[in-house]
Amino acid sequence: MPTQEKARQRAAVPGRGAGGVYKYVWSLLALLPSTRRMNRVRGLFLARYAGGSCGKLTVGPWVRVDKPHLVHLGDWVAINSGVVVVPSKHAPISVGDHTLIGPNCVLRSADHVYQDPGVPIRLQGHARAPISIERDCWLGAAVTVLQGVVIGQGSVVGANSVVNRSLPPLSVAMGAPAKVVKVRGRES
Repeated sequence: MPTQEKARQRAAVPGRGAGGVYKYVWSLLALLPSTRRMNRVRGLFLARYAGGSCGKLTVGPWVRVDKPHLVHLGDWVAINSGVVVVPSKHAPISVGDHTLIGPNCVLRSADHVYQDPGVPIRLQGHARAPISIERDCWLGAAVTVLQGVVIGQGSVVGANSVVNRSLPPLSVAMGAPAKVVKVRGRES
């Protein structure tokens, strides 16, 4: 009986058992055009499998979300087209309320380990750490957020930036690597 119970629990978690169905349905939804209705349908589907309670979550086409059970999305989050969200085991990704994620952004909570030149990189494993994007943030187009980063509340990250270190609240950051260029609400 305990074995059957474990099997039921695994099947209830997206990405296990039911994961094949999730991936199939999501791949179909991702291909459909970007209309308000379809963005909302994608958002409702993702909210169901991401496990968070979501208000007006909208998700554009061509969005890829691996392991949705490791992703928490707040209310009123907007995810534009072509975004890739890749959490890893023991390193979830959370996005706060009222956050905007621009087109073609990448959120990845694991990086390859490469310190030992005598061992192929693919055999050295991964470094993992959670990503947290706090509420009311805006990531411009093609921003990459790497493992272990916390983007503080109310921050703005400019297009094509690579965020490899945490940003304090109300930061305006840009570049590769992203650097804080000013603080929102302060006179220049």
